Amino acid sequence: MRGYNIDDYINKKFNHLTLIENLNKIDNNNSKLALFKCDCGNIKEMVFTQALNNEVKSCGCKQGNLSAKNKQLQQLSLLNSYSTKTMKNNKTGYTRNI
Repeated sequence: MRGYNIDDYINKKFNHLTLIENLNKIDNNNSKLALFKCDCGNIKEMVFTQALNNEVKSCGCKQGNLSAKNKQLQQLSLLNSYSTKTMKNNKTGYTRNI
């Protein structure tokens, strides 16, 4: 896994997640999977590097666990949905934002 030995990180905490076990499994993206226990008690199988790089902070129980990039994308999509509504006058061909 590109220089990471998961076994070295067992019992270490990443935000709300504690690494329990190296599953020695690979997902469809060739990422190694590991078993994590969340502070809420849930046990979940996740990609190890996502926890290591703070991309995943909990099992999903905590609100607001979106990354800053995802928040920016959500805000941009909201802005675009407001600014792309136009109305066309069929007689003059004039379009305007509504």
